[in-house]
Amino acid sequence: MGNGHSAQDEYLLEAILTNQEAEVSNILTKDSTRVNAPLLNGMTNPICRAAYLGKRNMVALILKHQGDINLKCGGKGNTPLMWSAWRNNVKMTQFLVSQGADIEATNNEGLNALDVAITRVSYATALFLKKQGLSPKPAEFYEEKLQVKFDVELFIEKLENEEQVHSFNIFYKRIEREEQEWLSKDLVIDPRETWKKWLTRNMNFEEPPMVPREDIPEDNQPHTTFYGKMTCYLNGINPYPPGHKNNPAKTNDTVDALDKSKVKEPDQELGRNREENKEDDLAIEDIK
Repeated sequence: MGNGHSAQDEYLLEAILTNQEAEVSNILTKDSTRVNAPLLNGMTNPICRAAYLGKRNMVALILKHQGDINLKCGGKGNTPLMWSAWRNNVKMTQFLVSQGADIEATNNEGLNALDVAITRVSYATALFLKKQGLSPKPAEFYEEKLQVKFDVELFIEKLENEEQVHSFNIFYKRIEREEQEWLSKDLVIDPRETWKKWLTRNMNFEEPPMVPREDIPEDNQPHTTFYGKMTCYLNGINPYPPGHKNNPAKTNDTVDALDKSKVKEPDQELGRNREENKEDDLAIEDIK
């Protein structure tokens, strides 16, 4: 692994994972430099790993051995507090804050723990951090940082008002409605795409640019040009408008032609703890 501790790293990580507190304490007592040393080529470290896994007793043990509560790890440079926010583990977040974690610390992307919670739809944790004095940024700030689309504006609105939220589904309803409205349109591949962009897109296995037929000028409709017809046919879409003699269907079949498997569904684990951390869940209504 390149840091001279490959076997020892794996052993320490396994001890943290399996709650072997005595063994972890023994390792850190024998070599105190390992408490804040990077593991797995800097991808993690003892305290970040313990915080990510939701193991409060292990985090407390590492802190007792002079672990740095704000130690960063991974490519994004997340702190233990950010990892607990990422996992929506409110109790771990509360514990870290009580132990002096810097709530204003930022990672390599300029995100603090509240920002991380928002991008992960971790409402319970975000609500707690908001009550600690952090403020959310404008919705536009988060748009390009989301792992899945959700209603960021609604999320921030409820967060600002410190409202109780009992279901994450409300943050997806508008997005799902807009997506259905979009797919219900007479969608065709935009014939205004240049050959260069077409070639680059296909080399990168990217999806074609879809637009409503009504947005395309009459003299540039896909069924009027060789390029327009070719790109539509190659993607299983009839370039002719519904009702045309070459497209007798009364309704557009574009939605059926699209690869629905590529339509992303909200990750059900976003904004929630994994199964192994259920014991650390804290109901939103319990946050005071």
